[in-house]
Amino acid sequence: MEHPAAAYNSDRDEYLIVWEDYRATTQTVYGHIVTVQGQPVGADFAIPNPWSHIQFRPRVAYDSIRQQYAVLWAEQNEARLDLYLQLLSVSGQPVGDATLITPYLRHINGLDLAYNSRRGEYLVLWSDDNGPERPLARRVSTTGELLGTAPLVISASAYASLRVVYNPDADEYLMAWGIDNGTYGVDIIGKRVLNNPSTASGLETATGPVIPIASNRLGEQGLFFTATYNPTINEYLVAWPDTIDEQMSNNNNIYGVRLNGMSGAVIGATFPIYSAAGN
Repeated sequence: MEHPAAAYNSDRDEYLIVWEDYRATTQTVYGHIVTVQGQPVGADFAIPNPWSHIQFRPRVAYDSIRQQYAVLWAEQNEARLDLYLQLLSVSGQPVGDATLITPYLRHINGLDLAYNSRRGEYLVLWSDDNGPERPLARRVSTTGELLGTAPLVISASAYASLRVVYNPDADEYLMAWGIDNGTYGVDIIGKRVLNNPSTASGLETATGPVIPIASNRLGEQGLFFTATYNPTINEYLVAWPDTIDEQMSNNNNIYGVRLNGMSGAVIGATFPIYSAAGN
């Protein structure tokens, strides 16, 4: 079992956890509903896999308006990769058929999913290597229909790993991804993405350069960063493992940085969250 992801159901005060599962002959995405006390609700269940393809890298979001989940995953289809999204009821039952987000990818460097509570839609973020490596975003309705006529190209830079966080106060997204800095492994950079109904995607990137979130400190473990939004103080938090310290002093550290929720600007200095010598 690998790559777990979770979404909180504010209506039932419980979570849906999804993960890659290897119990069957074909690698499949499974889910399990869990209470806030950590107690499983019923049995775990497989996300529909009608073609018996390999499924991996699941992500999940909760729609508080329609009271349903959306599960996103990549799927091995012979020599190519496809990206699918499946809607689920609050009990984990499929709602309609899975939506094909994009076909014919050669490999997936990252994908993520967010729910827009003000517009009642999902946003899918994924890597694309059909041409220059770049992160793309596509809006999806809460009935599983693709919105807009094309995805938004977030950046033309090389990338690895991706995260998207929705900010309901500004009605915009923070998208972050890793890039190879050529020296210490991975830097994390970001970009604000705004709603714009006049564009083909219904989105646009904010003007100005990318946001330098973390640089010159991350080894390859920096690919496993995470991000979240705090509506109480209108700030983002990005956290990542730092393996440069491990290489230099046999330490493993977790670092974080705060970002302004309106501008995306870094607030203060990078700060240590956890340090464990020799681990």
